[in-house]
Amino acid sequence: VAVANNIAYIAQGNAVNILRIRFNPAAAPPAHEFADDGTNKADLLYTHYVGRTGSVVWRAINGSTMQVSKATATTWGTALVFGTAIPIGDTTFSITGMPDYDGELYVFKQDSVWMDIINTPKKLAVGLGTSPDENNGRASHALGLFLYFSYMASVERLYGSTLDDVGPWKGTGLPSGRAGKIVSMTSAYA
Repeated sequence: VAVANNIAYIAQGNAVNILRIRFNPAAAPPAHEFADDGTNKADLLYTHYVGRTGSVVWRAINGSTMQVSKATATTWGTALVFGTAIPIGDTTFSITGMPDYDGELYVFKQDSVWMDIINTPKKLAVGLGTSPDENNGRASHALGLFLYFSYMASVERLYGSTLDDVGPWKGTGLPSGRAGKIVSMTSAYA
């Protein structure tokens, strides 16, 4: 789900159109409105806020090509217009996440982390290729100087090209029976 201009966009895979939803308080009675976003499709969506120029919606499409593309946020009656597709690596592993880190879009795949997406995507040499997993990068969150992300059943912390494993198994770890995959992150303190 990505939200821009009070519209929620829901990715439904590369065979079903993106669904958009808005709340219309002027309707009688006030109601939610639903519509396809034209014929646009996506496996993942992410809203990237670009300073005062507004927001863009990034989409990822997995399958025969692993690619991302962006569209400037629009108003309710207008479908997003995505620009040129940017390929991200080969088709062996799927795109799992697209966080904003240090003002730039990063793209996670099951086996890698990519940056400098707009210019020429660069694969970071952080060693994820030795353990590809469908959960790698699925959850991510930037906080201060660090980008935290899910890695198999753990959490990694990225700073530049330095990668540290930060748990949750460290210290006393999780209580018995509570281990599992990390699927979402948010800040407790900013």
